[in-house]
Amino acid sequence: MKLKAGRLFLIVLLTTVLGTSIHAMESEGGTYRIYGADARISFPQGYSVYTQNKDEAEEYADRYGIAATDIYDFLFSRGFELGAVNEEGSEEYHVNITGSYGSQHEMTEDEFEEYYQKSVEELEKIYRDAEETELYDIYPFVTEEFKFVVYVLYYKELNLHQLIAVTDSSAYDLNIMLNCPDEKESFQDRYDLVKEEFGQVLKSMVNEETPNLSETHQMIFPATGAVFTVPDAWRTTTFVNEGLNGLQMERIIDNGGDHQIFVIVQELYDSAQEDGFTDTRAALDKVYEADNVMAAIMGIEEEEIQTARLGDYKYFLTKETEDDGSVLLQYFIVKNGILYMFQYDSNTDDDYYPVFEQILSTADYAVEG
Repeated sequence: MKLKAGRLFLIVLLTTVLGTSIHAMESEGGTYRIYGADARISFPQGYSVYTQNKDEAEEYADRYGIAATDIYDFLFSRGFELGAVNEEGSEEYHVNITGSYGSQHEMTEDEFEEYYQKSVEELEKIYRDAEETELYDIYPFVTEEFKFVVYVLYYKELNLHQLIAVTDSSAYDLNIMLNCPDEKESFQDRYDLVKEEFGQVLKSMVNEETPNLSETHQMIFPATGAVFTVPDAWRTTTFVNEGLNGLQMERIIDNGGDHQIFVIVQELYDSAQEDGFTDTRAALDKVYEADNVMAAIMGIEEEEIQTARLGDYKYFLTKETEDDGSVLLQYFIVKNGILYMFQYDSNTDDDYYPVFEQILSTADYAVEG
Protein backbone atom coordinates (compact mmCIF):
# COMPACT_ATOMS: atom_id res chain seq x y z
CA MET A 1 0.00 0.00 0.00
CA LYS A 2 1.31 3.45 -0.91
CA LEU A 3 -0.10 6.78 0.18
CA LYS A 4 -1.68 8.80 -2.61
CA ALA A 5 -0.66 12.20 -1.31
CA GLY A 6 -1.57 15.50 -2.86
CA ARG A 7 -3.89 14.29 -5.63
CA LEU A 8 -5.71 17.51 -6.46
CA PHE A 9 -8.76 15.83 -7.98
CA LEU A 10 -9.64 14.61 -4.51
CA ILE A 11 -10.32 18.11 -3.22
CA VAL A 12 -12.94 19.07 -5.79
CA LEU A 13 -16.31 19.55 -4.10
CA LEU A 14 -19.63 18.60 -5.61
CA THR A 15 -20.97 22.02 -4.69
CA THR A 16 -18.14 23.67 -6.63
CA VAL A 17 -18.57 21.49 -9.71
CA LEU A 18 -22.32 22.04 -9.94
CA GLY A 19 -22.07 25.72 -9.11
CA THR A 20 -24.86 25.45 -6.57
CA SER A 21 -25.31 26.04 -2.88
CA ILE A 22 -26.14 22.56 -1.61
CA HIS A 23 -27.08 22.00 2.00
CA ALA A 24 -28.32 18.82 3.66
CA MET A 25 -31.87 19.92 4.42
CA GLU A 26 -33.27 17.89 7.35
CA SER A 27 -30.91 15.03 6.55
CA GLU A 28 -30.61 12.18 9.02
CA GLY A 29 -27.31 10.79 7.79
CA GLY A 30 -27.43 7.00 7.87
CA THR A 31 -25.52 3.86 6.88
CA TYR A 32 -24.54 3.22 3.26
CA ARG A 33 -22.95 0.42 1.29
CA ILE A 34 -19.53 1.09 -0.25
CA TYR A 35 -20.09 -0.72 -3.53
CA GLY A 36 -17.31 -3.11 -4.42
CA ALA A 37 -15.76 -3.00 -0.96
CA ASP A 38 -18.01 -5.40 1.00
CA ALA A 39 -18.17 -2.66 3.62
CA ARG A 40 -20.63 -0.15 5.05
CA ILE A 41 -20.05 3.32 6.44
CA SER A 42 -22.26 5.66 8.47
CA PHE A 43 -22.59 9.44 8.50
CA PRO A 44 -24.01 11.50 11.37
CA GLN A 45 -27.28 13.37 11.38
CA GLY A 46 -27.10 16.52 9.31
CA TYR A 47 -25.33 14.95 6.32
CA SER A 48 -26.95 14.39 2.95
CA VAL A 49 -25.42 11.43 1.10
CA TYR A 50 -25.13 10.83 -2.65
CA THR A 51 -24.13 7.42 -4.03
CA GLN A 52 -24.01 5.38 -7.22
CA ASN A 53 -27.40 3.92 -6.35
CA LYS A 54 -29.92 5.27 -8.88
CA ASP A 55 -32.71 5.81 -6.32
CA GLU A 56 -30.40 7.59 -3.88
CA ALA A 57 -28.78 9.69 -6.61
CA GLU A 58 -32.17 10.73 -7.99
CA GLU A 59 -33.50 11.57 -4.53
CA TYR A 60 -30.47 13.77 -3.87
CA ALA A 61 -30.72 15.37 -7.33
CA ASP A 62 -34.45 16.09 -6.98
CA ARG A 63 -33.91 17.69 -3.58
CA TYR A 64 -31.46 20.22 -4.99
CA GLY A 65 -32.85 20.69 -8.49
CA ILE A 66 -29.94 19.12 -10.37
CA ALA A 67 -29.64 16.19 -12.79
CA ALA A 68 -28.87 12.70 -11.50
CA THR A 69 -26.37 12.30 -14.33
CA ASP A 70 -24.42 15.23 -12.81
CA ILE A 71 -24.05 13.18 -9.63
CA TYR A 72 -22.72 10.23 -11.63
CA ASP A 73 -20.40 12.41 -13.67
CA PHE A 74 -18.92 13.80 -10.46
CA LEU A 75 -18.54 10.42 -8.76
CA PHE A 76 -17.19 8.50 -11.75
CA SER A 77 -14.86 11.18 -13.11
CA ARG A 78 -13.08 11.36 -9.75
CA GLY A 79 -13.23 7.69 -8.79
CA PHE A 80 -15.55 8.23 -5.81
CA GLU A 81 -17.91 5.55 -4.54
CA LEU A 82 -20.05 8.00 -2.54
CA GLY A 83 -20.05 11.40 -0.89
CA ALA A 84 -21.80 13.31 1.89
CA VAL A 85 -22.37 17.05 2.52
CA ASN A 86 -23.26 18.61 5.86
CA GLU A 87 -26.12 21.06 6.50
CA GLU A 88 -23.96 24.16 6.20
CA GLY A 89 -22.22 22.95 3.06
CA SER A 90 -18.92 23.47 4.90
CA GLU A 91 -17.79 19.84 5.08
CA GLU A 92 -17.90 17.14 2.43
CA TYR A 93 -16.86 13.50 2.62
CA HIS A 94 -15.65 11.37 -0.28
CA VAL A 95 -14.93 7.64 -0.29
CA ASN A 96 -12.94 5.87 -2.98
CA ILE A 97 -11.16 2.56 -3.64
CA THR A 98 -7.72 2.44 -5.18
CA GLY A 99 -5.14 -0.25 -6.02
CA SER A 100 -3.68 -3.22 -4.16
CA TYR A 101 -6.44 -5.52 -5.36
CA GLY A 102 -6.12 -9.13 -4.35
CA SER A 103 -3.89 -8.79 -1.28
CA GLN A 104 -5.20 -11.01 1.52
CA HIS A 105 -2.71 -9.86 4.16
CA GLU A 106 -3.84 -7.77 7.12
CA MET A 107 -1.08 -5.95 8.99
CA THR A 108 -0.13 -6.93 12.52
CA GLU A 109 0.34 -4.21 15.15
CA ASP A 110 4.11 -4.23 14.62
CA GLU A 111 3.73 -4.10 10.83
CA PHE A 112 1.26 -1.23 11.08
CA GLU A 113 3.58 0.72 13.40
CA GLU A 114 6.40 0.27 10.90
CA TYR A 115 4.10 1.30 8.05
CA TYR A 116 2.93 4.35 10.00
CA GLN A 117 6.48 5.55 10.70
CA LYS A 118 7.37 5.15 7.02
CA SER A 119 4.23 7.10 6.10
CA VAL A 120 5.29 9.95 8.40
CA GLU A 121 8.73 10.07 6.79
CA GLU A 122 7.28 9.94 3.29
CA LEU A 123 4.68 12.65 3.86
CA GLU A 124 7.09 14.97 5.64
CA LYS A 125 9.50 14.61 2.73
CA ILE A 126 6.77 15.30 0.16
CA TYR A 127 5.49 18.45 1.84
CA ARG A 128 8.65 19.80 3.47
CA ASP A 129 9.31 22.27 0.66
CA ALA A 130 5.83 22.48 -0.82
CA GLU A 131 4.78 26.09 -1.31
CA GLU A 132 1.02 25.73 -1.69
CA THR A 133 0.30 22.68 0.47
CA GLU A 134 1.09 22.16 4.14
CA LEU A 135 1.12 18.89 6.10
CA TYR A 136 -1.08 20.02 8.97
CA ASP A 137 -1.17 16.79 10.99
CA ILE A 138 -0.64 13.03 10.78
CA TYR A 139 -1.70 10.34 13.23
CA PRO A 140 -2.62 6.62 13.41
CA PHE A 141 -6.24 5.62 13.99
CA VAL A 142 -7.13 2.01 14.78
CA THR A 143 -10.67 0.62 15.01
CA GLU A 144 -11.87 -2.90 15.72
CA GLU A 145 -11.76 -3.74 12.01
CA PHE A 146 -9.37 -1.30 10.30
CA LYS A 147 -6.00 0.34 10.79
CA PHE A 148 -5.85 3.84 9.32
CA VAL A 149 -3.11 6.33 8.66
CA VAL A 150 -4.77 9.75 8.83
CA TYR A 151 -3.06 12.83 7.47
CA VAL A 152 -4.36 16.37 7.18
CA LEU A 153 -3.38 18.73 4.37
CA TYR A 154 -3.92 22.48 4.14
CA TYR A 155 -4.21 23.88 0.60
CA LYS A 156 -3.21 27.51 1.10
CA GLU A 157 -4.53 28.97 -2.15
CA LEU A 158 -7.89 27.27 -1.70
CA ASN A 159 -8.17 27.86 2.05
CA LEU A 160 -9.19 24.23 2.33
CA HIS A 161 -8.21 21.50 4.78
CA GLN A 162 -8.49 17.85 3.87
CA LEU A 163 -8.43 14.88 6.24
CA ILE A 164 -7.47 11.67 4.46
CA ALA A 165 -7.68 8.23 6.05
CA VAL A 166 -5.98 5.37 4.19
CA THR A 167 -6.46 1.70 5.03
CA ASP A 168 -5.56 -1.62 3.47
CA SER A 169 -8.72 -3.66 4.03
CA SER A 170 -7.20 -7.00 2.94
CA ALA A 171 -8.13 -6.71 -0.72
CA TYR A 172 -8.07 -3.03 -1.68
CA ASP A 173 -6.95 0.38 -0.50
CA LEU A 174 -9.89 2.33 0.86
CA ASN A 175 -9.62 6.10 1.29
CA ILE A 176 -12.03 8.25 3.31
CA MET A 177 -11.61 11.99 2.79
CA LEU A 178 -13.15 14.98 4.57
CA ASN A 179 -12.86 18.38 2.89
CA CYS A 180 -13.23 21.53 5.02
CA PRO A 181 -13.16 24.82 3.08
CA ASP A 182 -11.94 27.01 5.92
CA GLU A 183 -9.37 29.64 6.82
CA LYS A 184 -6.47 28.20 8.78
CA GLU A 185 -7.23 30.15 11.96
CA SER A 186 -10.92 29.17 12.10
CA PHE A 187 -10.06 25.56 11.27
CA GLN A 188 -7.62 25.47 14.19
CA ASP A 189 -10.40 26.57 16.51
CA ARG A 190 -12.65 23.68 15.53
CA TYR A 191 -10.08 21.05 14.59
CA ASP A 192 -10.69 18.94 17.70
CA LEU A 193 -14.41 18.71 16.88
CA VAL A 194 -13.72 17.92 13.21
CA LYS A 195 -11.19 15.26 14.21
CA GLU A 196 -13.66 13.71 16.66
CA GLU A 197 -16.44 13.51 14.07
CA PHE A 198 -14.05 12.09 11.48
CA GLY A 199 -13.05 9.43 13.99
CA GLN A 200 -16.69 8.49 14.55
CA VAL A 201 -17.17 8.03 10.80
CA LEU A 202 -14.04 5.85 10.62
CA LYS A 203 -15.25 3.78 13.57
CA SER A 204 -18.60 3.27 11.85
CA MET A 205 -17.05 1.49 8.88
CA VAL A 206 -17.54 -2.27 9.11
CA ASN A 207 -16.68 -5.16 6.84
CA GLU A 208 -19.30 -7.63 5.70
CA GLU A 209 -17.58 -10.95 6.28
CA THR A 210 -20.28 -12.85 4.39
CA PRO A 211 -21.73 -10.30 1.93
CA ASN A 212 -24.99 -11.12 0.18
CA LEU A 213 -23.80 -11.44 -3.41
CA SER A 214 -27.38 -11.39 -4.72
CA GLU A 215 -28.05 -7.81 -3.57
CA THR A 216 -28.13 -5.36 -6.46
CA HIS A 217 -28.65 -1.69 -7.21
CA GLN A 218 -29.46 0.27 -10.34
CA MET A 219 -26.99 2.83 -11.67
CA ILE A 220 -27.09 5.32 -14.53
CA PHE A 221 -24.41 5.38 -17.24
CA PRO A 222 -24.04 9.17 -17.58
CA ALA A 223 -22.73 9.02 -21.15
CA THR A 224 -26.02 7.65 -22.52
CA GLY A 225 -28.62 7.61 -19.72
CA ALA A 226 -28.84 3.81 -19.86
CA VAL A 227 -29.66 2.10 -16.57
CA PHE A 228 -27.88 -1.09 -15.50
CA THR A 229 -28.60 -3.39 -12.55
CA VAL A 230 -25.26 -4.13 -10.86
CA PRO A 231 -24.46 -6.36 -7.86
CA ASP A 232 -23.62 -4.36 -4.72
CA ALA A 233 -20.43 -6.39 -4.39
CA TRP A 234 -19.16 -5.12 -7.75
CA ARG A 235 -17.43 -1.80 -8.28
CA THR A 236 -18.42 0.46 -11.19
CA THR A 237 -16.21 3.11 -12.80
CA THR A 238 -16.13 4.97 -16.11
CA PHE A 239 -13.30 5.53 -18.56
CA VAL A 240 -12.58 6.90 -22.03
CA ASN A 241 -10.92 4.64 -24.60
CA GLU A 242 -9.77 6.19 -27.89
CA GLY A 243 -12.42 8.86 -27.58
CA LEU A 244 -15.22 6.42 -26.73
CA ASN A 245 -17.02 6.46 -23.39
CA GLY A 246 -16.76 3.27 -21.37
CA LEU A 247 -18.07 1.65 -18.21
CA GLN A 248 -16.21 -0.96 -16.16
CA MET A 249 -17.79 -3.31 -13.62
CA GLU A 250 -15.60 -5.63 -11.59
CA ARG A 251 -15.65 -7.93 -8.58
CA ILE A 252 -12.35 -6.69 -7.20
CA ILE A 253 -11.85 -8.97 -4.21
CA ASP A 254 -12.09 -12.32 -5.98
CA ASN A 255 -8.88 -13.55 -7.61
CA GLY A 256 -7.41 -10.10 -7.80
CA GLY A 257 -10.15 -8.63 -9.96
CA ASP A 258 -10.12 -11.28 -12.69
CA HIS A 259 -13.85 -10.92 -13.26
CA GLN A 260 -14.57 -7.81 -15.27
CA ILE A 261 -17.31 -6.47 -17.50
CA PHE A 262 -16.61 -3.59 -19.86
CA VAL A 263 -19.11 -1.50 -21.80
CA ILE A 264 -17.99 0.81 -24.60
CA VAL A 265 -20.48 2.98 -26.47
CA GLN A 266 -20.36 4.70 -29.83
CA GLU A 267 -22.85 7.25 -31.13
CA LEU A 268 -24.18 6.05 -34.52
CA TYR A 269 -27.19 8.31 -35.05
CA ASP A 270 -25.26 11.55 -35.51
CA SER A 271 -23.01 9.91 -38.08
CA ALA A 272 -26.04 8.43 -39.86
CA GLN A 273 -27.63 11.88 -40.08
CA GLU A 274 -24.44 13.26 -41.60
CA ASP A 275 -24.74 10.51 -44.22
CA GLY A 276 -28.32 11.49 -45.05
CA PHE A 277 -30.35 9.34 -42.63
CA THR A 278 -33.53 11.31 -41.79
CA ASP A 279 -35.57 8.86 -39.71
CA THR A 280 -35.72 8.40 -35.92
CA ARG A 281 -33.24 6.76 -33.55
CA ALA A 282 -35.63 3.83 -33.12
CA ALA A 283 -35.70 3.39 -36.90
CA LEU A 284 -31.91 3.29 -36.98
CA ASP A 285 -32.00 0.55 -34.33
CA LYS A 286 -34.04 -1.55 -36.77
CA VAL A 287 -31.35 -1.13 -39.43
CA TYR A 288 -28.76 -2.60 -37.09
CA GLU A 289 -30.85 -5.66 -36.30
CA ALA A 290 -29.81 -7.17 -39.65
CA ASP A 291 -27.13 -9.86 -39.42
CA ASN A 292 -25.06 -8.50 -42.30
CA VAL A 293 -24.98 -4.98 -40.86
CA MET A 294 -23.91 -6.14 -37.39
CA ALA A 295 -21.36 -8.57 -38.84
CA ALA A 296 -19.71 -5.60 -40.56
CA ILE A 297 -19.69 -3.67 -37.28
CA MET A 298 -18.17 -6.64 -35.45
CA GLY A 299 -15.58 -7.28 -38.15
CA ILE A 300 -16.65 -10.88 -38.89
CA GLU A 301 -18.30 -12.74 -41.76
CA GLU A 302 -22.09 -12.91 -41.77
CA GLU A 303 -22.06 -16.70 -41.48
CA GLU A 304 -20.03 -16.38 -38.27
CA ILE A 305 -22.65 -14.30 -36.55
CA GLN A 306 -24.13 -15.63 -33.31
CA THR A 307 -27.10 -14.24 -31.39
CA ALA A 308 -28.52 -14.61 -27.91
CA ARG A 309 -31.77 -13.36 -26.41
CA LEU A 310 -31.41 -12.05 -22.89
CA GLY A 311 -34.59 -10.65 -21.40
CA ASP A 312 -36.31 -8.60 -24.09
CA TYR A 313 -33.14 -7.98 -26.05
CA LYS A 314 -31.41 -9.68 -28.96
CA TYR A 315 -27.63 -9.45 -28.77
CA PHE A 316 -25.01 -10.31 -31.35
CA LEU A 317 -21.98 -12.03 -29.89
CA THR A 318 -18.55 -13.54 -30.28
CA LYS A 319 -16.85 -15.94 -27.87
CA GLU A 320 -13.17 -16.83 -27.55
CA THR A 321 -11.58 -19.35 -25.18
CA GLU A 322 -7.86 -18.92 -24.61
CA ASP A 323 -5.35 -21.73 -24.09
CA ASP A 324 -5.25 -20.99 -20.35
CA GLY A 325 -9.00 -21.51 -20.05
CA SER A 326 -9.90 -17.82 -19.79
CA VAL A 327 -12.98 -16.74 -21.69
CA LEU A 328 -13.61 -13.54 -23.62
CA LEU A 329 -17.21 -12.79 -24.55
CA GLN A 330 -18.28 -9.79 -26.61
CA TYR A 331 -21.94 -8.83 -27.01
CA PHE A 332 -23.24 -6.06 -29.29
CA ILE A 333 -26.54 -4.21 -29.46
CA VAL A 334 -27.73 -0.90 -30.94
CA LYS A 335 -30.31 0.98 -28.89
CA ASN A 336 -31.42 4.58 -29.29
CA GLY A 337 -28.96 4.99 -32.11
CA ILE A 338 -26.03 4.07 -29.86
CA LEU A 339 -23.82 1.01 -30.26
CA TYR A 340 -23.17 -0.81 -26.97
CA MET A 341 -20.22 -3.20 -26.96
CA PHE A 342 -20.10 -5.45 -23.87
CA GLN A 343 -17.03 -7.48 -23.00
CA TYR A 344 -16.97 -10.18 -20.33
CA ASP A 345 -13.49 -11.21 -19.22
CA SER A 346 -13.08 -14.06 -16.72
CA ASN A 347 -10.46 -16.62 -15.79
CA THR A 348 -13.10 -19.38 -16.03
CA ASP A 349 -16.08 -19.97 -18.27
CA ASP A 350 -18.94 -19.64 -15.81
CA ASP A 351 -17.85 -18.05 -12.50
CA TYR A 352 -19.72 -14.80 -12.95
CA TYR A 353 -21.47 -15.34 -16.25
CA PRO A 354 -24.91 -15.14 -14.54
CA VAL A 355 -23.99 -11.60 -13.46
CA PHE A 356 -23.13 -10.73 -17.06
CA GLU A 357 -26.46 -12.17 -18.27
CA GLN A 358 -28.34 -10.28 -15.55
CA ILE A 359 -26.80 -6.95 -16.49
CA LEU A 360 -27.62 -7.42 -20.17
CA SER A 361 -31.12 -8.80 -19.65
CA THR A 362 -32.27 -6.10 -17.22
CA ALA A 363 -30.73 -3.08 -18.96
CA ASP A 364 -32.90 -0.05 -19.71
CA TYR A 365 -31.51 1.72 -22.76
CA ALA A 366 -33.87 4.74 -22.54
CA VAL A 367 -34.99 4.28 -26.16
CA GLU A 368 -36.52 7.37 -27.74
CA GLY A 369 -38.95 7.54 -30.63
